[in-house]
Amino acid sequence: MSCPDLVQFAEAAATIREARRIAVRLGLPEIAEICDEVTTTELALPIAQKYLAKCLAALPEDKADVLTVAGVARFLGVNRGKVLGWIRSGELNAVNLSRGQRPRYRVSRHDLDAFMKRRTKTPPEPRKQRKRKLPAGMIDYYPS
Repeated sequence: MSCPDLVQFAEAAATIREARRIAVRLGLPEIAEICDEVTTTELALPIAQKYLAKCLAALPEDKADVLTVAGVARFLGVNRGKVLGWIRSGELNAVNLSRGQRPRYRVSRHDLDAFMKRRTKTPPEPRKQRKRKLPAGMIDYYPS
């Protein structure tokens, strides 16, 4: 097996594992069973991606619109502490699902979009240049 084939095989194996994990969580035993039956000889990246697409298509809409703190942190490229700070300061709206001492926050996609819109910098308006006043009788050899 050449190096590109090995890389593609590794990607396909990881994709199949992810598809199986999602299928089990969603209660799709037929797709999980197919993922278990796929052998290493027939494992190709397009086949693996097809199974993963089936699993992702079966995700309920309301689940896809809610993110955990770790999911928000991964999406924005920051650490979890930063996201928790935004939640505690009230900048980012979140719902606490916990009844105990340790909070379990969930952030809706709508709230995350609104947060990102509020934090997006708008470029300042270009400043108008003042006309230079020349003393009477002077000639401007380099007009702008």
